[in-house]
Amino acid sequence: MADDSVFAAIPSEVVAGGGITDQVGQHAKLLAQNYDDATHYDLNDPPWGSGDETAETFKEKYVQPHADLRDALHALADAITEAGAKTLFSGQDFHTAQDDAITAIHEGGGGRR
Repeated sequence: MADDSVFAAIPSEVVAGGGITDQVGQHAKLLAQNYDDATHYDLNDPPWGSGDETAETFKEKYVQPHADLRDALHALADAITEAGAKTLFSGQDFHTAQDDAITAIHEGGGGRR
């Protein structure tokens, strides 16, 4: 059990968490791409029409928020994927540090000095 002055990690569980987080990130990327595919439109021939007041009002209210949401979904997916990678690498680093410490203890014949 770790107290406030000690950091403890179970490397294999950190690595597993990184893998799961990466899976979530990959799924988020797929969802973001699906959103793109399902809501893509040709600005030269928009589904809301053109040339009248209703079409122009819809365009003013829809185009920028749509682009903002699209960009935010991709940014969120990228951030989750990056967090997964960093967690995975941290777990691998914790494992290496733990192995190095155990080796140093065994080779040095002791613990803290």
